[in-house]
Amino acid sequence: MVLRVQSLTNIKTWETFNDHGHDDDNSLFSNGASRGCMYKSSYLPCNQHFRSRILDNWSAYNIDTVRVSVYLHGLEKQYVEFNGRGSNYLNWFSRDRIISSSWHDLRTEPQNYFSIKGDDETRWNIGRRFFINRNYGGCPHDRGWLIVLDEPDVCSWAGVRDYPVILYSKRSTNVYWNSGNDVGRADALIVTVKVRD
Repeated sequence: MVLRVQSLTNIKTWETFNDHGHDDDNSLFSNGASRGCMYKSSYLPCNQHFRSRILDNWSAYNIDTVRVSVYLHGLEKQYVEFNGRGSNYLNWFSRDRIISSSWHDLRTEPQNYFSIKGDDETRWNIGRRFFINRNYGGCPHDRGWLIVLDEPDVCSWAGVRDYPVILYSKRSTNVYWNSGNDVGRADALIVTVKVRD
């Protein structure tokens, strides 16, 4: 595991992901985090994000594949697996590198965002990370697959009090973000890697 984004911690995702020099591999417990932050599907509580030193030394690890998964109650709900060969800590998260996904239309439908940094338009009060979005069309018509909301958002479908909020399509396709039952809220977004021997 190289990253665990824990929902409702009020700790920003992008700032944690991009915090070079910070790692929780050995110091997690001394930082006051709970044991559950160390595991993908743990039922133990977690009160912060987890960031591995691997993010700072990406090219030294011969990374083969990268998997992004959303978890709810300790169970993986959706995933995207990427080809990590020859990548850096940012560019592996792209449509061109998809190997497989539980969202069957991810390689065939257009996207206006496919980015870890996502959409961070400050004048509209937007902080959308790990953002895989099909299209904008005014808030009621926005469609996508995955989004981590780092702060309050201009769209009412995103509006909650504590952050981050991890939203995902519960279907095998993209969905309208305001479509209620088709949109899930995950407890955690987990990034894992496999390395070549």
